[in-house]
Amino acid sequence: MKNILIYNYGLNADDIIKTTDGYRFYEGYQLFFFNKTILKEDTINYIVELLKKHQNNYFKFIINREGKYLSKIENETFVLLKPLVSENIELNLRDIINNNINVTQKLSELDRSSWSNLWSKKVDYLEYQVSELAVDYPIIKSSFSYYVGLAENAIEYFNAIDNKSQNLVLSHKRIFYPNVSKNYYNPATIIIDYRVRDIGEYLKCYFFNSDETINFNDLIKELELNNDEYNLLIARLLYPSYYFDELSDILEHKKSEDNLLKYIDKIKDYERFLKDTLNILSKKAAIIKIDWLL
Repeated sequence: MKNILIYNYGLNADDIIKTTDGYRFYEGYQLFFFNKTILKEDTINYIVELLKKHQNNYFKFIINREGKYLSKIENETFVLLKPLVSENIELNLRDIINNNINVTQKLSELDRSSWSNLWSKKVDYLEYQVSELAVDYPIIKSSFSYYVGLAENAIEYFNAIDNKSQNLVLSHKRIFYPNVSKNYYNPATIIIDYRVRDIGEYLKCYFFNSDETINFNDLIKELELNNDEYNLLIARLLYPSYYFDELSDILEHKKSEDNLLKYIDKIKDYERFLKDTLNILSKKAAIIKIDWLL
């Protein structure tokens, strides 16, 4: 790998460490990530040009000796990233709210704003996967129908929102908790979506992964959105992306189905959180009612 980096980028890498998605290394005091990617060259060019127009902390794509962002190494495609800030800065909800980069000319390949269509396809795909592969997974078999019901509720709620003509912004495929800069400022994970996507995913990750005792009511009160965005946020919170992501890992990568228990054990707590959120947001906007959460 050291010779590959010298040849392709002229970088004399030190302390090369293999990671789950590629490599990390230093040249002098500068950290770099050399990650596998499925992005196309045109998509990276689009992201680079968009980021150039805004002051931001997203890591910088580095071109190789051929003037391209993508490098083919043994039948895999890699991209080199140069962090502009420390990799372990933790970003909170306020940071996410303030990190808005509006998109006026969207790239369809990155657009994830058709939630109803995407969620319906995901449910159909997982129903097939579970029927074929979950015979020996009792936890999946006993819990899956509940989360399909949540997803269908989210789809129905999204479809009931009259006006979804909101500005689209740079968003992220996944939000993690803790939400550290190494993940959040990785431009290879960028997509285009409503700005409440990242907010909703952060709240869900926080709920299921934080050991802190915090008043979620206070956290929700930080939000200053418009009427449609509040309703979009409810749809996002209803959709069980956390369970579906874990389910996919179990079925595709043979992980333990016990990983689902941290979500299943908090079903009632999360339903109370949804109910409290609806009550809080109802004081700010015309929120669509959900009968089973009244």
